Amino acid sequence: MDNKQPNNLPIDKIQKLITEFEQIGLFSHLKKNTIARIKKEIPKQQVINEIQLLGYFPEVTYFLDLEDDRETAYTKKTNELSKISHGAFHPKSIREEIVGTDEKGYTLTYL
Repeated sequence: MDNKQPNNLPIDKIQKLITEFEQIGLFSHLKKNTIARIKKEIPKQQVINEIQLLGYFPEVTYFLDLEDDRETAYTKKTNELSKISHGAFHPKSIREEIVGTDEKGYTLTYL
């Protein structure tokens, strides 16, 4: 059986990356059985780069959609970034304010 699908990272490279990610603590917030389950499923998935690989693990990555036009879009995105930092970035009292009509007229503040 071929361990590499077209454009996919080789399985041995994927396994090495997962080990390295574990060693630096990227998965320290996950239970061991969750990590084991994902490791088992990874070979069945398409994995073309490191970012996509990390995306299979919960609360490790967050993809910003800057086209969100809701009034609290930046507050939501800031909270999502806080969530994946697992306590390293914990903003409080987030406030969004539109200060003009052009694209540069926006302020986001937090403590």
